[in-house]
Amino acid sequence: MGTAASHFRQVVLPVFSWRLRILLLVIVAVTIASEVVPLPNLAPPEFYAYKCSKGILFLLLGSVTPLALWRFDSMNRGLGFAAVSATLVEVSQIFIPGHRFSILELLAKLALIFLGFIVSMNMLYERKIRIFGLEIRFVSSHLTPRE
Repeated sequence: MGTAASHFRQVVLPVFSWRLRILLLVIVAVTIASEVVPLPNLAPPEFYAYKCSKGILFLLLGSVTPLALWRFDSMNRGLGFAAVSATLVEVSQIFIPGHRFSILELLAKLALIFLGFIVSMNMLYERKIRIFGLEIRFVSSHLTPRE
């Protein structure tokens, strides 16, 4: 009989790599662009799809950060990163015509970034994640093996 893990296709993902740092930079650039580039008036379906995609970007920003940068290894750093990132993006909108500062949007961005950070920190703690028949194992010289 096989073990429970044998039902999963296993993949190894090197964390804290230059590839993940580039991915993080791309996510940061796309997130900032989505916040500062003014959009024409959109019909409700397109507007809400756009808002959802921005929410996903902030969640990804929080998720990829601890996978790309090994020094982001505590919740305090995650909360600090989330607070600084969300505040910078939201405050920058004061200076962009057609945009405005919103405390509710700031709190939503903060929550999404921090939620992504928490999920990734848990994955790093476990050294793996299992999803849809796939087990992704995280490896790095900065991570000690965990069984």
